[in-house]
Amino acid sequence: MSNPVEPFVMFRNVDKSYDGKTNVVDGLNLDIAKGEFLTLLGPSGSGKTTTLMMLAGFEAPSAGTIQFDGKPITDVPTYKRDFGMVFQNYALFPHMSVEENLAFPLRMRKVAKPDITDKVKKTLDIVQLGHLADRKPGQLSGGQAQRVALARSIVFDPKMVLMDEPLGALDKQLREHMQLEIKRLHHELDITMLYVTHDQTEALTMSDRIAVFNDGKIQQIGTPSQMYGSPQNKFVAGFMGENNALNGRISGTGEDGLVSVHLTDFDADMQAVSKEPLQIGDTVKLMVRPERVRLVNEADAEILADAFASNVTDTIYYGDHVRLVFGSDLNNALTTRVPHDSQSRDWAKGDAVFLSWEPQAAIVFQP
Repeated sequence: MSNPVEPFVMFRNVDKSYDGKTNVVDGLNLDIAKGEFLTLLGPSGSGKTTTLMMLAGFEAPSAGTIQFDGKPITDVPTYKRDFGMVFQNYALFPHMSVEENLAFPLRMRKVAKPDITDKVKKTLDIVQLGHLADRKPGQLSGGQAQRVALARSIVFDPKMVLMDEPLGALDKQLREHMQLEIKRLHHELDITMLYVTHDQTEALTMSDRIAVFNDGKIQQIGTPSQMYGSPQNKFVAGFMGENNALNGRISGTGEDGLVSVHLTDFDADMQAVSKEPLQIGDTVKLMVRPERVRLVNEADAEILADAFASNVTDTIYYGDHVRLVFGSDLNNALTTRVPHDSQSRDWAKGDAVFLSWEPQAAIVFQP
């Protein structure tokens, strides 16, 4: 039997503390496969950027080891780690042209001048900016500048590209375009990428796997579908996309991990999946995504095991859909998404409906 392939990057029991008391990264164990697009996702201060900076060599771990391509790199200087880097502020040299910015890392590596010219041209063509080779960074739009920064990070054929919030300064439409551009480059170049963001949609759109950070620890790691559809704790469920978080108490337990929850603000009993052992009477949060909440008519509600009546307390128009809000407590409101087109009914505050969801669509956690 063949041995498993060794991870391209390995963090083992890595801590990072700036004051010797509190770890901003705490006991980190993380593997990254060669050719993978891994996103570190989490709120500010969760440890994701510090993890990237330790891999890049800008920060030294307080404890533990980091290996890259089978070798320890803790004592290897940043410039010898052969990583491409992309930052939010682009970090382009303002006095150099686009062409000169790309040529710089090649000159630093003593690449022959004819090869530099050829490599810069090919890389600018990859990011579709060959026509801007003579411009200075100050003459570029934000999206163009970010593509130049991306091109500079790959022009010298690095073993890995590290990106720290690279799209944070762009507007929504341009961000979405650049997400697809980076994803295209990843597949086209088959290069390993480590990406840091606090944007859940960005992580879901681009990644092979996502590692969700909080308080210096990885809360869960998995594919986008695993992270969105099967969160392992309350933090991940609340951070990965939109979720209703409803107050309740366990009113019954059953088989296959299902429990019955009495929703205190809606005076209704609904089934859900429990990720931890619970007893009748335990206080819980039931979490169900808006797109999993269904509107049903009264006849269907009578034959469904899980359905309850409620009234619309607010409507929010989003163009292609309408958000319906139920419940008077904004901190415990329930929302659902209803598709909207020219044939759709107009919803209004006070409209009576019946709500339902599949038991497997809801998860309960202790608060």
